Amino acid sequence: MKTVRLFLVIILLLIISGCKKENVLSNNDNCDVTNCLDVIDWNNSVSEINDIIGVEGTLIDATYNEYHWKISNDFSVYVDFTNKEVREEFNNASLINKKVDFTKYENIKRLVDDDSSITYEEVVEMLNNVDGVLIRKSVDSVDYIWVDDNSEYLQATFSQDSSKCIRLVSSF
Repeated sequence: MKTVRLFLVIILLLIISGCKKENVLSNNDNCDVTNCLDVIDWNNSVSEINDIIGVEGTLIDATYNEYHWKISNDFSVYVDFTNKEVREEFNNASLINKKVDFTKYENIKRLVDDDSSITYEEVVEMLNNVDGVLIRKSVDSVDYIWVDDNSEYLQATFSQDSSKCIRLVSSF
């Protein structure tokens, strides 16, 4: 009888652990919404990106040699091989970070508007030491996004040459 109970408890634990909600949107451990742009760029071939992402890309613009990879209903990757740009589209809810603090946003905005500008590291420090998620990169610039637990977001563009913030977009 104890063996049957133990067996049932083990089965129940396996069922419960299998029902845990997964935060990763990708079908592939090499590429999810938080790191995909770290592992691919326009120097990869379409075949290499297919292997990294785990799904086949679709040519969506022959003029710019732009491909689309739909990883899930909430997450896609686009590579424009002509303009050397990689970007992601996603549901902001997948990026919520409760530690993000936008109370210093006005200071960040003032520094960018005054051409004093600030680096990525300085923005991270002013947002409670929370790293942004890389959502776009090109030969000229990179974009990061931060999303708080109210789904408010801040997107910052940084120059590849100077490493300074050159543009801010926010939902507040």
